[in-house]
Amino acid sequence: MRLAALGRHEEAIASYDKVEAHFGETTDVFDPEQAAWALLDKAISLVALGRHQEAITVCDDLAARFGTAADPNAREAAAAALYSKGTYLLDLERYEDANAAFDDVITRFSKSTTPYMRDTVAKAAVNKGVALRILGRKQEAINIFDAVIISFGMATSPSLREAIALAMMKKAITLAELGRTDDSVAAFDAVISRYGEDDDLDLRQKAREAREYKEQLQR
Repeated sequence: MRLAALGRHEEAIASYDKVEAHFGETTDVFDPEQAAWALLDKAISLVALGRHQEAITVCDDLAARFGTAADPNAREAAAAALYSKGTYLLDLERYEDANAAFDDVITRFSKSTTPYMRDTVAKAAVNKGVALRILGRKQEAINIFDAVIISFGMATSPSLREAIALAMMKKAITLAELGRTDDSVAAFDAVISRYGEDDDLDLRQKAREAREYKEQLQR
């Protein structure tokens, strides 16, 4: 297990700094996968220590160095870094920048077909919709949520199904915020119909939340 995942954040930062000191700025390293994920560990640890801006800089560096690497696992780390950058920007309430970061993930990696890349692109799209909604660009947000539902709607992996359910919920809530009550109720009904009897407890919880939102709208 990586040091950041163990909560050993100062050690994780020091560990990557040693790797970087040894290899410098080149991507021509013996194990690009290890170097790329170590760099992402550093970003995660910086955020855990409240050093968000430094983490964002690390994510940009990782994406620049490994975004087109021959090693597919290193490219996955680059995609994860750009996605993480977007979430860090959301935390900082820099919503326009977060929207741009999530766009970068979608633009650069949407044609990838590996499960990890598909998961990352789907999560980036949902979060792009979240950023747009906060910015008041609600119809654009709905369009993004619809794109996620259409593009990944037949997926069977747990992480993608979770992203789809979240997109469906966010769409329904955003429709309600626009005063489109009938459309919102229909969107909540879609969540209830799809996940009300699902084997996954988290997805069934989404259906319960949808019922509660729907009941509030209809009072």
